[in-house]
Amino acid sequence: MPIKTYYHSRCGGHTESAKAVWNTSEKNHKVGVPCPYCRKFPLNWQIKIKAAELFNLLKIPHFERKPFKIGVLKKTPSGRVNEISIEADNKKFAINSEDLRNLLGYTNVKSTRFEISNTPEEVIFDGTGAGHGVGMCQWGAQFLAKKGKTYREILAHYYPSYKISSNTQSLLP
Repeated sequence: MPIKTYYHSRCGGHTESAKAVWNTSEKNHKVGVPCPYCRKFPLNWQIKIKAAELFNLLKIPHFERKPFKIGVLKKTPSGRVNEISIEADNKKFAINSEDLRNLLGYTNVKSTRFEISNTPEEVIFDGTGAGHGVGMCQWGAQFLAKKGKTYREILAHYYPSYKISSNTQSLLP
């Protein structure tokens, strides 16, 4: 029986459940796992965006002389940002981090594993990893293979809710 085998480039140290990222109720993608490669060799990235540009993209009125605050509203169990909040001109706004990545570009905000801060002029994202973080980390899988792990051991690590059936050579829930 085929399964959904999500994968991504680099998890940033720990994978995440599908529910935490996309709010889906998939029974076999319930947990994330630590990734030995990404913990040892994290992909660090940073992006700075002008506050006025961000507010424009989010369709939030921005008054140059008004201070604003931006911060994390919710995090997932593995530490990814789930939702951010913006306070400006005595109003509060919230946005899902995946929606934010879509607006700003996935090559800019490489993952939702980030910290966020701001100056009066810009918003700074400091993050690790690349991709959504669900399922198998490609760089982590390559690292485990180079360390001598078999494909069965690698799949078992990244998809702990599944087992490989010896008679069909497929993953089973």
